[in-house]
Amino acid sequence: MIKKRNLILLLGMSLTLTSCVMKQKDKNNFQNNINLIELSESYSHTLTDGSYKKNNFFSNFNEEAQKTIDKNNLYQSIEHINRITGPMKNIEKTQVTEQSVLLQIDNEKRKSSEIYSYDINGKLTNLSLFPGPIKKRNSKSYTVEPVELHSDNLIIPGALTIPKNVENPKIAIMITGLGPYDMDETIGLSGNQPFKNIALTLATNGIATLRYDKSILHGNSRNTIEDEYLNDFNTAYNFVENLPNIDKENIYIIAHDTGASLAPSMAKDKNIKGIVLMSGSLRHLSDLIFDQNETLVNQSNGLSEEDKKIQLENASSEVLKAKNINLESKEEPFGLKPSYWNSLNQLDLKKDILSFNGNLFIIHGENDFQSLPQRNYYEYIELLSGKDNVRFKLYEGLSHIFTPSDNNKYDMSVYDKKSYVSSEVTEDISNWINE
Repeated sequence: MIKKRNLILLLGMSLTLTSCVMKQKDKNNFQNNINLIELSESYSHTLTDGSYKKNNFFSNFNEEAQKTIDKNNLYQSIEHINRITGPMKNIEKTQVTEQSVLLQIDNEKRKSSEIYSYDINGKLTNLSLFPGPIKKRNSKSYTVEPVELHSDNLIIPGALTIPKNVENPKIAIMITGLGPYDMDETIGLSGNQPFKNIALTLATNGIATLRYDKSILHGNSRNTIEDEYLNDFNTAYNFVENLPNIDKENIYIIAHDTGASLAPSMAKDKNIKGIVLMSGSLRHLSDLIFDQNETLVNQSNGLSEEDKKIQLENASSEVLKAKNINLESKEEPFGLKPSYWNSLNQLDLKKDILSFNGNLFIIHGENDFQSLPQRNYYEYIELLSGKDNVRFKLYEGLSHIFTPSDNNKYDMSVYDKKSYVSSEVTEDISNWINE
C-alpha cells in the first residue's frame, strides 16, 4: 500500500548505482592487511552467487556508510550488474591501492570490475561495480567487436556490430533510455536485452550498429542532460566518423525512451541520414513521470480517493518545480538535480525535430504504460503529419521495449519474463533504413 503523502518517484526505467564517500585510511595498516584481499574475493563470490542477501552483506559496511547507502538500492544495483555481466567465471586480477582492493573479473557475458574500499578496521566504506568490455562474437552473418569510447578521462565500453559480405555498410548509432543503462539496455529479472536483439537483426540485414554503455554507468556525474546524453552521443558520433569501411553518408540513429525524445536535438549539426524514434515523446520529462505516477496511483486499489488526490497533487507540484527550476534551489524534483532540469529546460524538442532535415521513423507500442501512446505517439502525428520525411507506426500488443504485452496496466514485471523485440519491429527498422 502506498503511504499517505508519499510521492512516487519514477525515473523512466532507471536504476542508480549506490555510492558513498571514500575515506582516507592509514596506508601501512591497509596494505599490510592481506586478509582484505581474501575478504574482497569472498564478497565478490557472494555477490555473484546471490548469497549476499542471506548473509546480510549490508552489515559489512561501517556505520557511517550505512547511513548513506540505501540497502534496497544497493541490492538492486548488484542484481542489475549481475544481469548485465552474467555469472562469474573467475577473478582474473587483484590490485591493492592505498584505499581499496580492485578485482577484475571474467564473467559469462562480459568482464567487470569491483572496487572494495575499507576503513582502518576492515569495514567497507564503499563498493563500486562497473561492467567491462563485451566478448567478441563471430557468426556467419556478422562480427561483434568490443570497442572503447574515450570521454572525459572515462573509457566507455561499446560494441561495433558489422555485417559480413557487405561493402561499406550503413550504420546506426543506438541511444538508450533514461538512467544508467548498458549498451544492450538490459532490463528485467531475466536480463532482457532489447538493443542487442535489434543490433543483431540489423546485422543480418546488412546494417552495422554501434551501441555503448552510458557514461553514468561508469561513474560519470549526472548533473546535466549533457552528462547523461549529449556528450556520450558526441563521442559515439566522432568514433563512427573515423571508422574505415563505413558508409558515412548513411549514418542513422536508433533511439529509445528519453533517448528518442532527445535524438533530434543530438543530431543537430551532424550528418545524420535518419532517426528511428522508439517510445519517445515531445513532452517535458516531468510530464512523462507524472503520467507514470497517475497511472500507478489510479490502479492502486489500496488507496482512498482522498489519498489518490494527495498523491497526484504532490506529483503535480514536482512537475511545476522541474519546469520552473531555480539553480539555487536545494530541492530535487523527481530525484534529479536543479542543474539537470535547468539544462533540459534549455532544449526545444519540437523546434529541433521540425528543423531536422533527415528521415524519421516514429514507432510506439500500443501497450506502453511508461510513455502512453495516447499522450505521446499521437502528439508526434499532430505535429509532423503530412511531412514527406516522416513515417509512423503503432504496434498492437507491444510494450515500452517492443516485446509482447497483454495490457497497458502499470506493471514492471512485464519485463521480467524472457522475451525478445518483435520481429515485425526489427524487420520494419531494417527495411526502413535499407530503403
